Amino acid sequence: MSSTRRRTAALTLALATGLAGTGALAVTAAPVSASEPSAAAATAAATDAATDAPAPAATADATEPTTTTAVPDGVTDADARSGAVSAIVLDGEGRPSFVEVVAPTLRQAVLRAQDVPGSDGVAIDTPMTSLATNDPLRPRQWSLDRLRVDSLPATNDRARHLVAVVDSGVLGAHEDFAPGQVRCDLGADFTGEALGGCADPHGHGTHVAGIVGALSGNGKGVASIAPGTAILPVRVLDRSGSGGSTGVARGIVHAADKGAEVINLSLGGPGRSAALDAAVAYATDRGALVVAAAGNNRRTGNAVNYPAASPGVLAVASTDANGLSSPFSYSGPAVDIAAPGGGIVSTWGNGAYAALSGTSMAAPAVSAVASLYRAAHPQAGPAEVSSALVTTARDLEAPGRDPRTGAGLVDPHRLLVAAPAPAARVPAARVQVVTPRVAAKQAVTVRLADFRPASSVSISEVVPVVTQVRVRTTVRKAGRTVPSTRVVTRRTSRTVVLAQVRVPASGAVEAKVLPVQGVRDGRLVVRGVDRGGKVVQRVTALRVG
Repeated sequence: MSSTRRRTAALTLALATGLAGTGALAVTAAPVSASEPSAAAATAAATDAATDAPAPAATADATEPTTTTAVPDGVTDADARSGAVSAIVLDGEGRPSFVEVVAPTLRQAVLRAQDVPGSDGVAIDTPMTSLATNDPLRPRQWSLDRLRVDSLPATNDRARHLVAVVDSGVLGAHEDFAPGQVRCDLGADFTGEALGGCADPHGHGTHVAGIVGALSGNGKGVASIAPGTAILPVRVLDRSGSGGSTGVARGIVHAADKGAEVINLSLGGPGRSAALDAAVAYATDRGALVVAAAGNNRRTGNAVNYPAASPGVLAVASTDANGLSSPFSYSGPAVDIAAPGGGIVSTWGNGAYAALSGTSMAAPAVSAVASLYRAAHPQAGPAEVSSALVTTARDLEAPGRDPRTGAGLVDPHRLLVAAPAPAARVPAARVQVVTPRVAAKQAVTVRLADFRPASSVSISEVVPVVTQVRVRTTVRKAGRTVPSTRVVTRRTSRTVVLAQVRVPASGAVEAKVLPVQGVRDGRLVVRGVDRGGKVVQRVTALRVG
């Protein structure tokens, strides 16, 4: 192609690395500027050399064939004179080469391309641009390259999927979030400072949120793994970056109540907390995957961190730009998976950008990938999502699972592009005994849901049976063995079927059953088959009178 069709551009970006040492779950931020000319100056140079000599005019006559090649919009005769038209020539193995032709008019150039020996078609050049994001700090984001984020399939409904950032708050007004993307209306503040979820005087939470869902391709700041994903800001760390486990537990419960599909916890401490365990269990039961930073204390005792080590939590370690475990990242059996966490550039609480290192930065990378998976597989529950993330992870360091990186580096491309879809999730059969305590001769209401349609559900009561029997025995009296009897109390139970309920097509039905009268305490037993064919049984304590 001639020089007038060629364009060259040089982009220079001079930014300080801003990497700092390790501390809590994220370290001191190094500010990064996306607007100062000295920090991110882009220069483009284009050269046009119109030195091509015009091609001899084609001789046209009444027998000249017509062209059938489609002409893209915006292509003109001037393009024909500059080599925009090429003949497609295939060799013996089908490998194409492109022979440029020039002519005074576009029509004549197409005809000449058709006449090129071996021509198998005509190509007309059209403008092409890079599909990489135009965010000024994107070249600094090595982690997105390592995770192959730019090759992930596009989704249009990310704003419908909610990721909770339980942290120091999130600056919802940051330029790299879309209006309304950070759900200030659903946020909360459990620090006692009463600033609300969308305030972040510390900055850490905004950094975490940017890793999850900062806008990409908007010409500002950074790109992210799941751009545009809705963020639920839950503030549990104060302006100094500190908080308590009970406040964090309250934040987890709040996030679950507001419908978060993924809850990110880039925080932790050395002590196990019953409040955290209970909150995580509640959130998991509500369908949320809880993801937590594994900790930054390998060099300072390597103690187990919570909530990362709490049951049901996906614990995330950090890797560096070389694909190795970060030297600060906790190493131990609690680690499930790893993600980039060294020198991560993201949004900051004062509206600027900063680079941080820590497992705090690794956890939201996994949370973002989990959110993308939930968007693609909305029926998948927390256990299915966690399993999918772990089984598709890219092995690092020691073969198989290891204490530094767990199953390996999270691999969104393998998870979302190469991995098979999960098996359809069968909802668990549910039983609700609305009135487990009733007066005499009062019916008990039982609600059933997600049982197999057209099946039969048995509702029965197990009641205690107390009997007294005389038992013949012998005793010693005055040195002699003599026959005797004694009364023995025997406690058994019996089962009384109260009803057989036919399940309708909806899988849900309500039944009223009369418990056994004259018995104060019993156990109501519901037994049936769920939608997947599994036999289920639920037992509820019952009291009459």
